[in-house]
Amino acid sequence: MVVICDRGIVGSVISWHYTHEGKKKISKQIIEAANDENHIIVFKVIGGDLVDELYKTFTITLNVDKKGDKEVATWTFEFEKPDTSVPYPTSLMDYLCDLVKDLDTYNNTK
Repeated sequence: MVVICDRGIVGSVISWHYTHEGKKKISKQIIEAANDENHIIVFKVIGGDLVDELYKTFTITLNVDKKGDKEVATWTFEFEKPDTSVPYPTSLMDYLCDLVKDLDTYNNTK
């Protein structure tokens, strides 16, 4: 995974290189909103596989909330399908959930 930006700065462009469902993919995003106090960041996908091949628009919101002594990440996808033949992005949601679990495991082993 490659990230090129000023992380968390609205207007920054991020290029992600990742492997999903056995295929190398790219997602180019712009940070539309970031709120450190409320732990929210909004990414609008502006290039790559999601908008070049599948969806008309795609926005990802990450919100992290404190629940007792734990933190809970909530991912929200907003997207527009060009037609009914395009699937819902459930496998991408599964991918991100697995990524967060892996990060949590990594952080707890330090």
